[in-house]
Amino acid sequence: MHCTDWISPTGLHRLDFTDCDRSLLDGEAHVNEMREALALATEEELDALVDVLFRPRFNPLDYMQTPAPEEIRRWAYDRQLQAIEDRICFLAADGLTTLRGDAQQLPYRTILSQTCRHLKIPYTDAFTTDDLEAEIFLHLLQNTLKRLPEGERSRLTQTIHTSLQTAPENNDLKHLLHNDSLRL
Repeated sequence: MHCTDWISPTGLHRLDFTDCDRSLLDGEAHVNEMREALALATEEELDALVDVLFRPRFNPLDYMQTPAPEEIRRWAYDRQLQAIEDRICFLAADGLTTLRGDAQQLPYRTILSQTCRHLKIPYTDAFTTDDLEAEIFLHLLQNTLKRLPEGERSRLTQTIHTSLQTAPENNDLKHLLHNDSLRL
């Protein structure tokens, strides 16, 4: 399931899913949501992902066959996205799935669900993919804020509140924003 048109590294934010391979998942057409999410990442974000995913620190045996981050950074944009996508699927797969060779077949939503389970984030099957992404992001943000010094935490919390209050798409949520509505 790979799209033929991705966001270019120059920042053009355009995706064309008309030529995407599609598969049925729970009776609905399913485009490759992971590729869509990766394609929205900036060059710096992709570099950070490559560093985290391909740095030799997990299973040392795994890295005998895995390219170094420096090598991946030299690859063409679409090949980098494919390598990141494959690596995420490999790391998210359980042992049996990996042994069967099915790691690359894991849907993005399954990976997000497994991440929620691993991080002990409550969720239900009714959550959309966007909801799962948001829950993971907010969980990580909350944990990160807890580790910051009080001054930095206050400044960042204020910046987040200001951004939420001024974003036009959040007009319906403004009444929920109070001192610490996000528990940050």
